[in-house]
Amino acid sequence: VGDTPWIHVDLAAHICKGGLGSCQASDQILVKVAPYPKAAILTPDTAICYGTRIALSGTFTGTGYRWSPAASLLNTRSLNPIAGPTRNTLYYLTVVDTTQGACPKPVTDSVLVRVVPFISVFAGRDTTIVPDELLQLNATANNSQVTFRWSPTIGMDNPAIANPVIQLGEDIDSILYRVRATDPSGCYGEDDILVKMYKNGPDILVPSAFTPNADGKNDVLRPLTFGITQLRYFRIFNKWGQLLFETTQLGKGWDGTYNGVKQASGTYVFMTEGADFAGKTLFRKGTSVLIR
Repeated sequence: VGDTPWIHVDLAAHICKGGLGSCQASDQILVKVAPYPKAAILTPDTAICYGTRIALSGTFTGTGYRWSPAASLLNTRSLNPIAGPTRNTLYYLTVVDTTQGACPKPVTDSVLVRVVPFISVFAGRDTTIVPDELLQLNATANNSQVTFRWSPTIGMDNPAIANPVIQLGEDIDSILYRVRATDPSGCYGEDDILVKMYKNGPDILVPSAFTPNADGKNDVLRPLTFGITQLRYFRIFNKWGQLLFETTQLGKGWDGTYNGVKQASGTYVFMTEGADFAGKTLFRKGTSVLIR
């Protein structure tokens, strides 16, 4: 049918020229069908966790094959290369046959490797507590479908939630908690938080000096709190009793300026008051030296 017939098997054609019932001349031509090469990837479409690898597997009939793209493959000369993509990638196995009489047309098979995005987890900043203080941990992740698991479970009320509460005794010097966040496909991310024990009980300490020179080291004078859940105030005065700075925020401090003006080197007075986890009031007063 048409100008170009399709022939699927080898065919011997006998050609005869002559009148009806007779053959004055004849010839014969052999039409041989060249088979296509064959390519087959045995690995099904699959998903892997970010940062992991998977072995691909293929078979072929022909004289040569090539895997692509090669950038995220190891050992591309093998029929079983290792794939480690960082994003969804479609891999191809291309086969050719260059033997005499073979079909030169290449044949390709493909497999999709989908990459589950990296799971980023934050367990919280390292912290210090006092004996018997209740501390609530709070892990976060960039994937809302994850489940959390903490370890070890020492002093922890529920290790299977993002925000368990811990309470430790004075027999603990420090403990490193690790949280793992796992998504429905089994991929996970981890992070650690170090909890240190301050065994002298709840306290507020203020450094004796600071150097606000913008070098990123000891630039801010702030109270160091242990077992303090509320900072009622932290105040800085100059030698004439003028109030230069005040805050009620834990972790906030004085940068050595007043109304945007850098204050001179010298001794400054601090006063601070807070409440510990049991509601007890602590008051501290002293001096700190500003060094420029």
